[in-house]
Amino acid sequence: MGLSFCRAPQACLTPLDFAYIDKSLPMPILEVMLVWTPELSIGVVEIDEQHKELFARINRLLEAFDANSAETEILTLFLFLESYVVGHFGNEEQYMDNYAMYGYPDAGRHKSEHKAFILDLYEFKTDLEVVKPSVQFIEEFKKWICNWWMLHIQRIDKGLGKFLQVVFPLLSHPPKH
Repeated sequence: MGLSFCRAPQACLTPLDFAYIDKSLPMPILEVMLVWTPELSIGVVEIDEQHKELFARINRLLEAFDANSAETEILTLFLFLESYVVGHFGNEEQYMDNYAMYGYPDAGRHKSEHKAFILDLYEFKTDLEVVKPSVQFIEEFKKWICNWWMLHIQRIDKGLGKFLQVVFPLLSHPPKH
C-alpha cells in the first residue's frame, strides 16, 4: 500500500474545492487529534452531536495507534467507529430523503462522498485485519481521516445544515439569549 491522500478518486479534492474551504478554521496535522469547535457546527442539533461523538471515537482510535495498543483493541475501536459512521451517514441520508421534496441540491454529491468514505474505510480495515499497522499505515490513516472529516463538514455538511434549517427549523439549535 503506497501513501496516498485519497483512495477513492470520486472523493479526491480538486483545486476548485479548496476555494470553498473556510481557511480560518484550523486544519488537523498528524500529531493533533480532531477538536470540535463551534465553527464546525452545521446548526442541526442531532447531526452536530453525532459529529462530536465521531470526533471522540476517531480520537480514541488514534490514541490507541499512538500508544501502540494491542491489535485486538485497535480492531475493536476501528469496528466501533465503522459502525457509528455507517449509522451517522444513514441518519444524514434519511434527512435528505425525507425532505427530498424541498430539493436539497447536493444530495447526490453528499451521498457519493459518504459511499467513497465507507469504501476507503473498508480498505483500511482490510489492511488492518491482515497485518499489524505500520508507521506508514498509521500516518496515512490519520491524515486521511482527520482531513476528510474536517473538509466534509466544511464543504458538504454545512450545506445540508443550512438546507435543513430552512425546511425544518425545529432541528436547529435553540437561539442563545
